[in-house]
Parts: sequence; C-alpha cells; structure tokens
Amino acid sequence: MKNIAIMGGTFNPIHIGHLIAAQCTSDHHLFDEIWFMPSGNPPHKEDEVIIDSAHRMEMCRLATKDHPTFRISDYELNRKGKVYSVDTFAMLQKEFPDNKYWLIIGTDSLFNLEEWYNHKKLLKIGAFVIVHRSGYDEEKSLEQQARLRECYNTSFMNVHMPQIEVSSTIIRQRVAEGKPINYYVPDAVSDYIHKHNLYQLGDDHEIR
Repeated sequence: MKNIAIMGGTFNPIHIGHLIAAQCTSDHHLFDEIWFMPSGNPPHKEDEVIIDSAHRMEMCRLATKDHPTFRISDYELNRKGKVYSVDTFAMLQKEFPDNKYWLIIGTDSLFNLEEWYNHKKLLKIGAFVIVHRSGYDEEKSLEQQARLRECYNTSFMNVHMPQIEVSSTIIRQRVAEGKPINYYVPDAVSDYIHKHNLYQLGDDHEIR
C-alpha cells in the first residue's frame, strides 16, 4: 500500500507556489509519492486560455525532475470531456485498490468542497491535505473539517506553508508584458516558456 498525495491543477504554468505546497506536504514524511496531475478539461477554468497539454506536462517534468518523491501523472489528460475530482478518485481506487489517495487543496477550497461536483460521493471516498496559508482562520478550518468528517467520514490532514503571492495568472501576464519571471518559476521552466514563445500576446491582445 502506498500513500499518494495528488497536486492537481492546470499548471498553466507550474510555479514555486505549487512546488512549495508539495514540499511542505512531503516534509511530513507520510506520503510515498506526490503526483503532479495536470488537468485536461477542468470545469472551473472555462474562461482561461490553457496552452497545449504537452507543454504543461513538460514544464511539470522540468520543475520536479530532481525531487525523489515527486511524480508526473497524465491520468486526467487522457480523459475526455469535463474532468471531476470525484471521478479521478473513483477510477484510481478501482484501478489501484491497495493505495490511498489524498488531494492537496488550499484552505479556500476546503470551505467550497460541498459545492464541488457530486460532493457527497467525493467526501465519502476522498481524503484531503489542507494547505494553510496566512490570512485564514485555522480554528474555523478545523471546525469545518470536523463537521465534514462527522457528516461524510472524510479524512483530513493539515500542512502549513509560507504566504507566497504568486499565481499562474500573474506569470502569464508578466511574460506577455515582457517582464522577467525569475524566481516565480524554476529556471528550467522559465527557459522553456521563452524557448517556445508561450503566453505571448496575439494580434487581438489576448495571451496565447
């Protein structure tokens, strides 16, 4: 049996915030592997221009290749239609029943879990790593976890990480404006973005 934590997202692009959250999770030494799992067609990102999955996969690979427990998974990229966390959990548990899977989410997502697709099933079969950043009330977070645990028998564990004010949106905007992205992403990812001319402004002034 393996304990596997999943860091999901579009990774458009992957950045140091993702990596620090994963490292803080790894620091607990409770997980055999941490999977970075790029989304193919996420239901909550319909307004975002998402670059080709091959680019996002390669940037994840470059960002994590030297870490002993970080892995890259194309599990969601290979699925058609909208991709929901509940289906990912169910399919992984069916295919690899000896493993226990945990989804890494932020405190903000904790309070929105009951708005997720098929949340009753998700909260019964899923387990969650809650990454706490400064600015959130940890006592309220623990109260929410206790309520969900009582209602759905959901498993939670808590991780703390430094406040990192960085997002993929900020990085895409900086690239489009010709600003450097050093320290926002690993050097190998920055080099890849510039080599392939990703996130440039098109003729319609939209980021591509």
